[in-house]
Amino acid sequence: MVPFPNEKSNKSFTIQSARFRAGIIRKIRDFFQTRGALEVETPILSHAASTDCHIDVFKTRFEPFPGSPLKEDVFLQTSPEFHMKRLLAEGFPDIFQICKVFRNGEVGRIHNPEFTLLEWYRRDYDMYKMIEETAELCTCVLGNYRNQKKTYRDLFIEHTGIDPLKTNCAEISLFCKSKGKTHPVFDTLTDALQFTMSEIIEPLLPKDTLCFVYNFPADQAVLALLDKDDSSVARRFELYINGMEIANGFEELTDPEENLRRLREQNLKRKAMGKPVIPEDNSFIESLKAGLPLCSGTALGVDRLIAIASESESIDATISFRWEIS
Repeated sequence: MVPFPNEKSNKSFTIQSARFRAGIIRKIRDFFQTRGALEVETPILSHAASTDCHIDVFKTRFEPFPGSPLKEDVFLQTSPEFHMKRLLAEGFPDIFQICKVFRNGEVGRIHNPEFTLLEWYRRDYDMYKMIEETAELCTCVLGNYRNQKKTYRDLFIEHTGIDPLKTNCAEISLFCKSKGKTHPVFDTLTDALQFTMSEIIEPLLPKDTLCFVYNFPADQAVLALLDKDDSSVARRFELYINGMEIANGFEELTDPEENLRRLREQNLKRKAMGKPVIPEDNSFIESLKAGLPLCSGTALGVDRLIAIASESESIDATISFRWEIS
């Protein structure tokens, strides 16, 4: 495949790159449609949003008419997750969506505050079947890559000698310092582990390989099902390609009360971190009471996938206008 130009201007996105992008998105649609998944659209603007303490949302104000006293805070979605699960709870079959999502405070080589996300859900799939389908999708788009699967714990021990399920912030801080990595004071063990993963482990992952990391620590899986044999880990996986996180998936937590408890727990963490509290999505919780089927879901960054397919170092060449010039 011909790589895109990498000039630091809007010239990096050309007619050629637009056609390349359209071709990749067409492949993604064909992949799911031939496998019986229904394409859906859900709202980008919503009354509630993810309470995940590690995700910052965009908030705006809705007024029914100019000067109306009935003003309401609304949010740009960070993921279509809640709405898609509501559809599943209403009886929808396997579904997928390619949409725009928004995350505040994220801009850089592989980040843009507005980006394109592919999200899909499979009824009666466990985490392992979802990993296999994610690999098949990437093979469809990228061609044949090697495939590697490792548990989060095994990967962490391999590259650091530290057991992530038994460590603490002090041990992680000392290790990072020994590797010459400066970092802010870690507020939580999750922060420490995520810093170590991104700064030390990810760059060491093998190139041209679909690297699946699974069974994440329970504290790093907000709405994932905990492993039935080991509650210290959750049935969550991430896919890395060339050191870049591409996808995040998990077996879905279906219990409405536990979902609500975890959403509230995240808000408590947000408050402790000095972040604004986000309203819990009561419509989502009510829909779960109707019965969310056993299912798994995956969210995949389309811009990043296209960057890999085009051999680009940055997502700049995969989007028509970077944030700085949009």
